Amino acid sequence: MNSRSSNNSSAAASASAAAAAAASAAASAAEPAAAPTNTEPHLQQQQQQQQQQPQRQGEHADEKQLLQQKQQQQQQEQQQHRKLRPMPLQQQQQQQQQKTLMQQQQQQQQNVVASEKTFH
Repeated sequence: MNSRSSNNSSAAASASAAAAAAASAAASAAEPAAAPTNTEPHLQQQQQQQQQQPQRQGEHADEKQLLQQKQQQQQQEQQQHRKLRPMPLQQQQQQQQQKTLMQQQQQQQQNVVASEKTFH
């Protein structure tokens, strides 16, 4: 078993977890100051809980992480749809960049996992 490739895998996993954390941090920073009046505070709690979970290593860790990232994206999109006023253009561009960054990291992660399987 190639130990370097598994290191790459965990590095990619932690990098994409960091990207997800940064994306949700940026999204919460972009929220208006009156955020506590959010009608669904449990969504924000759920996001925080997901980020606090330690990275699991193993076969199912990647699947679980991808699922969490999808859920976070969906929650962020739902929060955006609830806002009545349009988003500033700069914020839209930031979120688009974050999405493409996360997609690239997910792709890298999948490539690393696929290359690991060929070593066994």
